[in-house]
Amino acid sequence: MIRIVTDSTASLPPDWVKEYDITVVPLSVTFGQDTYREGVEMSSDAFYDRMRTSDQLPTTSQPAVGDFYNVYETLVANGDQVVSIHLSGKLSGTYNSAAQAAAMLPSGDVTVVETEWIAMALAFQVRAAAEAARAGQTAAEVVTTVQSLGAKLHLYLIVDTLENLKKGGRISPAKAMIGGLLNVKPILAVEQGVVEPVEQPRSKKAALRRLLEIMGTTVPYGSNLHVAFLHAQAMPELAELDRMVSEKYVVAESILSEVGPTIGTHVGIGAVGIVYYPN
Repeated sequence: MIRIVTDSTASLPPDWVKEYDITVVPLSVTFGQDTYREGVEMSSDAFYDRMRTSDQLPTTSQPAVGDFYNVYETLVANGDQVVSIHLSGKLSGTYNSAAQAAAMLPSGDVTVVETEWIAMALAFQVRAAAEAARAGQTAAEVVTTVQSLGAKLHLYLIVDTLENLKKGGRISPAKAMIGGLLNVKPILAVEQGVVEPVEQPRSKKAALRRLLEIMGTTVPYGSNLHVAFLHAQAMPELAELDRMVSEKYVVAESILSEVGPTIGTHVGIGAVGIVYYPN
């Protein structure tokens, strides 16, 4: 049997975790001297509440090699193969920790997959892997399924500030400075495993309109889409984006996802975004 493992940056819906028996290895977030495992010792609501009152931005860290090894060893000892699917090594050391852990076990027992995605984009790939494994695909075939879906995905975010991404090293200081000087609401894209500014509209409302226009250049209006709406405590903007997308596309699947502490640390409170792929 093939078992699927991922990390907490996927923000997997709890019902998916249960339905497909997926193992999620948490990253950690640190406020001063206090460190919490994402989704285990700190919920998203508790994280954002603390972030609002904290004098300093929290920091994040990938799971230790031993965290992955313990998971893999347990699954392999049960007679299972493992396909472990993670965010880009350009954004986190999580993939490297997983790969090091896999190397400590017999060859072929654990396959570690580095994707270009985070949040619900990664979650969609994890679900596809779980469905492929359930259908009897081999580990190699599961990896191909993951990669095929990855090529169809799109992820855009609108943030209130680039300061968090700059301090976390996820975007260059020069690019962050442009956003700060202009007092804009940047639209960001995740492309080839890195976060890139796309445009800098002057308001959140203008950014939402422009985001919909950008979507139309990637997938024609009227197409059937699987959609996940992302937010960091930004429900009003999310509701507006949902309405706008529903007017332009046939939404085959719609998921609401609040990004967890790891991603929330970098995008900041008020961020809103979308993940989508055509049917």
